[in-house]
Amino acid sequence: KVLIIGSGEAACDYALPLASMGADVNIYARGEKLKIRGKLAKYIAVNASINISYRTNCTGISISDRDKITVTTCSINKQYCKNEFNAVLIAVGRFSTARSLLDDSLLMTEPEITFDEPGLFIAGDARNGSLGQLGIAVGDGIMAATKAVNYLENK
Repeated sequence: KVLIIGSGEAACDYALPLASMGADVNIYARGEKLKIRGKLAKYIAVNASINISYRTNCTGISISDRDKITVTTCSINKQYCKNEFNAVLIAVGRFSTARSLLDDSLLMTEPEITFDEPGLFIAGDARNGSLGQLGIAVGDGIMAATKAVNYLENK
């Protein structure tokens, strides 16, 4: 029995292989709904054959470890609930802080990595918003590194 704390794509991506290996997967989300979309959302919502269930409006209160991991949660209406799990996976807190650090004119969604500021190269979620996609971030990083090397060599 596995608890995943989180409501985004990472939490659900972790849940699928665990469930396919026979784990009873429970997702606890702090908000009113899971923060997933597209095929993943439909698959988890309508596929009763997978061992994934989720609770929303669930705030974690405590996690203790004895023979099993006991998780005490509180719902939005202040109802407390204790459940035991064999493992807990925490998948929360992935967000870009770029918007608080950079001027909006520096953040783009076009495929270009260069900006009006010479020598500034922004990649991944910092440039594209919180897509949470490793492949995009890696590609952006490689392109930004290449442009940075070219910039330094030509300077």
